Amino acid sequence: EAKSLPSEATESQGATLLTHELFTNDVLYIEAAFDMRPVPQELLPLVPLFCRCLTSMGTKQGSFVDLTQRIGQKTGGVAAYPFTSDVRGQEAPCAYVMIKGKTMADKADDLLEIMREVLLDVAFDDQARFKQMVLETKAGMEARVVGSGHSVAAARLDGMNSIAGYVGEQMGGLSYLQYVRSLAEKVDEDWDGVLAGLEGIRSALLS
Repeated sequence: EAKSLPSEATESQGATLLTHELFTNDVLYIEAAFDMRPVPQELLPLVPLFCRCLTSMGTKQGSFVDLTQRIGQKTGGVAAYPFTSDVRGQEAPCAYVMIKGKTMADKADDLLEIMREVLLDVAFDDQARFKQMVLETKAGMEARVVGSGHSVAAARLDGMNSIAGYVGEQMGGLSYLQYVRSLAEKVDEDWDGVLAGLEGIRSALLS
Protein backbone atom coordinates (compact mmCIF):
# COMPACT_ATOMS: atom_id res chain seq x y z
CA GLU A 1 0.00 0.00 0.00
CA ALA A 2 1.34 3.39 -1.00
CA LYS A 3 2.10 5.69 1.91
CA SER A 4 0.27 9.01 1.86
CA LEU A 5 2.17 12.18 2.63
CA PRO A 6 0.81 15.07 4.69
CA SER A 7 -0.06 17.95 2.37
CA GLU A 8 -1.61 21.38 2.83
CA ALA A 9 -2.60 23.71 -0.02
CA THR A 10 -2.87 27.46 0.43
CA GLU A 11 -2.97 30.48 -1.89
CA SER A 12 -0.28 33.16 -1.73
CA GLN A 13 -0.10 36.16 -4.09
CA GLY A 14 -1.92 34.30 -6.85
CA ALA A 15 0.14 31.12 -6.56
CA THR A 16 -0.73 27.76 -5.02
CA LEU A 17 1.57 26.81 -2.15
CA LEU A 18 1.85 23.13 -1.23
CA THR A 19 3.55 22.30 2.07
CA HIS A 20 4.48 18.86 3.37
CA GLU A 21 5.31 18.59 7.06
CA LEU A 22 7.85 15.77 7.18
CA PHE A 23 10.85 14.97 9.33
CA THR A 24 13.92 15.98 7.31
CA ASN A 25 16.46 16.57 10.07
CA ASP A 26 16.02 20.35 9.65
CA VAL A 27 16.71 20.24 5.90
CA LEU A 28 14.29 22.36 3.85
CA TYR A 29 13.37 21.31 0.30
CA ILE A 30 11.73 23.82 -2.06
CA GLU A 31 10.44 23.38 -5.60
CA ALA A 32 8.95 26.24 -7.61
CA ALA A 33 6.88 25.36 -10.69
CA PHE A 34 6.41 27.88 -13.51
CA ASP A 35 3.72 27.17 -16.10
CA MET A 36 5.45 26.47 -19.42
CA ARG A 37 2.30 26.61 -21.54
CA PRO A 38 2.71 30.33 -22.42
CA VAL A 39 6.11 29.57 -24.02
CA PRO A 40 5.77 29.82 -27.84
CA GLN A 41 6.03 26.45 -29.58
CA GLU A 42 9.06 27.49 -31.61
CA LEU A 43 10.98 28.20 -28.38
CA LEU A 44 10.28 24.84 -26.71
CA PRO A 45 13.57 23.23 -27.88
CA LEU A 46 15.47 26.11 -26.26
CA VAL A 47 13.93 25.52 -22.82
CA PRO A 48 16.45 22.88 -21.58
CA LEU A 49 19.37 25.21 -22.35
CA PHE A 50 17.45 28.11 -20.79
CA CYS A 51 17.16 26.03 -17.62
CA ARG A 52 20.87 25.25 -17.65
CA CYS A 53 21.67 28.95 -18.09
CA LEU A 54 19.90 29.78 -14.84
CA THR A 55 22.59 28.12 -12.73
CA SER A 56 25.50 28.04 -15.21
CA MET A 57 25.82 31.71 -16.16
CA GLY A 58 26.34 34.83 -14.11
CA THR A 59 23.69 37.23 -12.87
CA LYS A 60 23.46 41.00 -12.50
CA GLN A 61 24.88 40.55 -8.99
CA GLY A 62 28.03 38.68 -10.00
CA SER A 63 29.84 36.20 -12.22
CA PHE A 64 29.14 32.53 -12.71
CA VAL A 65 31.95 31.75 -10.26
CA ASP A 66 30.40 34.05 -7.63
CA LEU A 67 27.00 32.42 -8.08
CA THR A 68 28.45 28.92 -7.85
CA GLN A 69 30.28 29.80 -4.65
CA ARG A 70 27.18 31.28 -3.03
CA ILE A 71 25.09 28.26 -3.97
CA GLY A 72 27.74 26.02 -2.41
CA GLN A 73 28.04 28.12 0.74
CA LYS A 74 24.36 28.82 1.37
CA THR A 75 22.53 25.76 0.00
CA GLY A 76 22.73 22.07 -0.74
CA GLY A 77 22.26 22.77 -4.44
CA VAL A 78 19.96 24.57 -6.86
CA ALA A 79 18.75 23.11 -10.16
CA ALA A 80 16.34 24.00 -12.96
CA TYR A 81 14.73 21.63 -15.46
CA PRO A 82 11.63 21.24 -17.65
CA PHE A 83 8.88 18.82 -16.60
CA THR A 84 6.03 17.56 -18.80
CA SER A 85 3.46 14.84 -18.18
CA ASP A 86 0.14 13.58 -19.43
CA VAL A 87 -2.81 14.26 -17.14
CA ARG A 88 -5.25 11.42 -16.61
CA GLY A 89 -8.57 12.16 -18.27
CA GLN A 90 -7.32 15.28 -20.04
CA GLU A 91 -5.93 15.87 -23.51
CA ALA A 92 -3.77 18.82 -22.46
CA PRO A 93 -0.61 17.92 -20.52
CA CYS A 94 0.94 19.69 -17.57
CA ALA A 95 4.19 21.45 -18.41
CA TYR A 96 6.41 23.35 -16.01
CA VAL A 97 9.88 24.74 -15.62
CA MET A 98 10.96 23.59 -12.18
CA ILE A 99 13.49 25.36 -9.98
CA LYS A 100 14.39 23.34 -6.91
CA GLY A 101 16.82 23.64 -4.05
CA LYS A 102 17.57 22.49 -0.54
CA THR A 103 19.21 24.05 2.49
CA MET A 104 19.13 24.06 6.26
CA ALA A 105 16.01 25.70 7.66
CA ASP A 106 17.92 28.68 9.07
CA LYS A 107 19.19 29.50 5.56
CA ALA A 108 15.78 29.40 3.87
CA ASP A 109 15.87 33.12 3.06
CA ASP A 110 19.26 32.70 1.35
CA LEU A 111 17.94 29.85 -0.80
CA LEU A 112 14.83 31.78 -1.80
CA GLU A 113 16.92 34.82 -2.71
CA ILE A 114 19.22 32.72 -4.91
CA MET A 115 16.23 31.08 -6.62
CA ARG A 116 14.73 34.51 -7.25
CA GLU A 117 18.04 35.81 -8.57
CA VAL A 118 18.72 33.01 -11.05
CA LEU A 119 15.28 33.42 -12.60
CA LEU A 120 14.95 37.20 -12.65
CA ASP A 121 18.56 38.40 -12.91
CA VAL A 122 20.49 35.76 -14.86
CA ALA A 123 22.64 37.40 -17.55
CA PHE A 124 22.32 35.49 -20.81
CA ASP A 125 24.91 37.63 -22.61
CA ASP A 126 28.00 35.40 -22.24
CA GLN A 127 28.10 34.15 -25.83
CA ALA A 128 31.21 32.00 -25.41
CA ARG A 129 29.87 30.18 -22.36
CA PHE A 130 26.49 29.58 -24.00
CA LYS A 131 28.22 28.20 -27.12
CA GLN A 132 30.17 25.82 -24.87
CA MET A 133 26.93 24.58 -23.28
CA VAL A 134 25.37 24.06 -26.72
CA LEU A 135 28.37 22.02 -27.91
CA GLU A 136 28.38 19.95 -24.71
CA THR A 137 24.65 19.27 -25.15
CA LYS A 138 25.19 18.33 -28.80
CA ALA A 139 27.98 15.89 -27.89
CA GLY A 140 25.87 14.33 -25.13
CA MET A 141 22.87 13.88 -27.41
CA GLU A 142 24.98 12.34 -30.17
CA ALA A 143 26.47 9.89 -27.67
CA ARG A 144 22.96 9.04 -26.46
CA VAL A 145 21.77 8.28 -29.99
CA VAL A 146 24.69 5.88 -30.46
CA GLY A 147 24.48 4.24 -27.04
CA SER A 148 20.71 4.30 -26.42
CA GLY A 149 19.15 4.61 -29.83
CA HIS A 150 16.15 2.54 -28.78
CA SER A 151 15.12 5.13 -26.18
CA VAL A 152 15.47 7.92 -28.75
CA ALA A 153 13.28 5.95 -31.15
CA ALA A 154 10.72 5.31 -28.40
CA ALA A 155 10.61 9.04 -27.60
CA ARG A 156 10.03 9.76 -31.28
CA LEU A 157 7.06 7.37 -31.33
CA ASP A 158 5.71 8.76 -28.07
CA GLY A 159 5.83 12.21 -29.63
CA MET A 160 3.28 11.03 -32.19
CA ASN A 161 0.82 9.78 -29.58
CA SER A 162 0.39 12.64 -27.10
CA ILE A 163 1.04 16.33 -26.64
CA ALA A 164 3.27 15.65 -23.63
CA GLY A 165 5.24 13.15 -25.70
CA TYR A 166 5.63 15.69 -28.49
CA VAL A 167 6.88 18.37 -26.11
CA GLY A 168 9.27 15.91 -24.46
CA GLU A 169 10.65 14.85 -27.84
CA GLN A 170 11.20 18.47 -28.84
CA MET A 171 13.24 18.99 -25.67
CA GLY A 172 15.12 15.71 -25.46
CA GLY A 173 14.71 13.51 -28.52
CA LEU A 174 15.95 13.37 -32.09
CA SER A 175 14.21 16.65 -32.91
CA TYR A 176 16.14 18.24 -30.06
CA LEU A 177 19.46 16.96 -31.44
CA GLN A 178 18.64 18.44 -34.83
CA TYR A 179 17.72 21.73 -33.16
CA VAL A 180 20.93 21.85 -31.11
CA ARG A 181 23.05 21.23 -34.21
CA SER A 182 21.47 24.22 -35.94
CA LEU A 183 21.67 26.28 -32.74
CA ALA A 184 25.45 25.82 -32.62
CA GLU A 185 25.65 27.68 -35.92
CA LYS A 186 23.02 30.24 -34.96
CA VAL A 187 25.01 31.28 -31.88
CA ASP A 188 27.74 32.53 -34.23
CA GLU A 189 25.50 33.87 -36.99
CA ASP A 190 22.56 35.36 -35.07
CA TRP A 191 23.47 35.78 -31.40
CA ASP A 192 20.92 38.55 -30.97
CA GLY A 193 18.20 36.13 -32.12
CA VAL A 194 19.34 33.53 -29.58
CA LEU A 195 19.31 36.14 -26.81
CA ALA A 196 15.81 37.20 -27.83
CA GLY A 197 14.66 33.58 -27.57
CA LEU A 198 16.09 33.17 -24.06
CA GLU A 199 14.50 36.41 -22.91
CA GLY A 200 11.23 35.37 -24.58
CA ILE A 201 11.12 32.18 -22.53
CA ARG A 202 11.72 34.08 -19.30
CA SER A 203 9.01 36.61 -20.15
CA ALA A 204 6.54 33.82 -20.96
CA LEU A 205 7.23 32.01 -17.68
CA LEU A 206 6.69 35.20 -15.69
CA SER A 207 3.57 36.32 -17.55
